[in-house]
Parts: sequence; C-alpha cells; structure tokens
Amino acid sequence: MILDQLVPALILTLLTLTTQFEAAVPGATLRPISGHRSHAEQAELYAQGRTKPGPIVTKARPGESNHNRYPSPAVDVVVVCRGVVSWSARADCDGDGVSDYLEMGRLAEKLGLVWGGSWKGFPDPPHLELPAGTR
Repeated sequence: MILDQLVPALILTLLTLTTQFEAAVPGATLRPISGHRSHAEQAELYAQGRTKPGPIVTKARPGESNHNRYPSPAVDVVVVCRGVVSWSARADCDGDGVSDYLEMGRLAEKLGLVWGGSWKGFPDPPHLELPAGTR
C-alpha cells in the first residue's frame, strides 16, 4: 500500500488534505498513486519522452527525486471525480471555475506541503511533499 511507503507526517497531512479537499470539491476525492520509487523505477520514468515513447513526466534522474527516499517524504496523487480518474490540470469536478488540482494545491500549501503545481519551469500538479527540514 502506498501510504506504508510514506513518512508518517506526510500520511497524516495527506489524510487531512483529503478530508478538506472532499469538503471543498463535492464529488471528488484524492487517490495516492506513487510514494517511494526505486532507482530503477525512477530511471524508467526519466527515460519516458527521452529514449522511450510518451511525454516527459519528470526532470529527476534516479537518486534526485524525493520519491527515491524511504520512507518517502513525497507522494503523487490523482483527482477522482465521481469515480473517474482525472489527470487533466483543467478538470473542474464541482464546476466552480477553479481546477481541481489548483484547489488541491492551495489546500496542500495551507497545510504546509510543497505542491509541485507551483514549480516554475516544470510544474507537476499531482506532486506533494514535505518541505525540507520537516522530514
């Protein structure tokens, strides 16, 4: 299970975030999809869009990602809207004109998490992590 791969402080914050997100975005929830990754798994992701088919999904080489630490201070989540997984950064399950990932990111940052969607140059909306120094 993915939660078993995470730093305990991240588990607690992720559970709080999920509760707050479900209250803010009716019909939606968050599902963790990636916690700890081996260096081999990170190498596969890094190769995507470079030496393997598909879009580039990470700029982190093996050993450069917080996902490579165990337990992991980082987690990737996906928004699930009325039972349907939504990867679109523009998805708006509650129709309020604010994307679900932006709503999640704002809540996550209020809880003290780093949200990958706010990164400059290579935003990563599904990514959340504990800030350095709190791990």
